[in-house]
Amino acid sequence: MKDTVRRNIMKIREHMDQNIKERKEVIIAEKIENLREFKKASTIALYYPIKNEVSLISIFEKYKTSKIFVFPKVNGKFLDFGTVRDLNDMIPGKFGIMEPRLADFNFDEIELIFVPAIAFDINGHRIGYGGGYYDRLLSKKRINQYAIGVCFEFQLIEKIETSKWDMSVDLVVTEKTTINTRVKSNIQKIIHL
Repeated sequence: MKDTVRRNIMKIREHMDQNIKERKEVIIAEKIENLREFKKASTIALYYPIKNEVSLISIFEKYKTSKIFVFPKVNGKFLDFGTVRDLNDMIPGKFGIMEPRLADFNFDEIELIFVPAIAFDINGHRIGYGGGYYDRLLSKKRINQYAIGVCFEFQLIEKIETSKWDMSVDLVVTEKTTINTRVKSNIQKIIHL
């Protein structure tokens, strides 16, 4: 099931019209900027977009002088984080994804963690690329740290089959929908805009 969803969504995302993609990313960025969690956070973990993922680089560029941004660096089977002030200082990592040269930032100091995925469901569960990096990362997340899943609306599905090691995010943001998974009622947690 997960492999089929992964293949289908990757194919759609791969063939997205770039103008439409960029317009949707502007909407997503504006929604994120209006989130209470974003406004309050001073230390934010972003991801470097690959394979036509939603890019949040515009947020980095806009707020890099007023907030601390960290990016993940692969360390064995885990993600560590390093501060980035200029994207030109990043280097290709283990999987060819751009990452910081040094990863010396304390994970516990991160307030907001942006999480990419191939798909999310309305309960914040995700389908990633299969390496388990974000599941291992989110398993150490504290209650005062928020994980925000970011994807396009077509990547939001009703239900993802989960295993005990699958970790969910607290919020999911698309260009049309914002879901707060900490709210128990489906009626209250999904906000269509």
